Amino acid sequence: MFVAGYSWEAAPETLFPLLRERGKKTEEKMFAATGGVNTHKGIIFTIGILAAAAGISLRNSGKIESEDVCRISLEMTKKELEQDLRK
Repeated sequence: MFVAGYSWEAAPETLFPLLRERGKKTEEKMFAATGGVNTHKGIIFTIGILAAAAGISLRNSGKIESEDVCRISLEMTKKELEQDLRK
């Protein structure tokens, strides 16, 4: 996910749908490995978002700052997650 963020040149919120699809594939692998038990889903998803945000931060500023990673994570997820919560 870090590489996806680092190489992404568009707005952060346009990366989130791609991360979601990759996350679904990772979830399928987790279920296969655990016999259908949801052992890590939330943390895997969160780490993927943070890793992508860290990649964007490094590309944009040449360094990874926690404040930037948090801000980029918010920018990346806010619109789509707000839409999900309205459903």
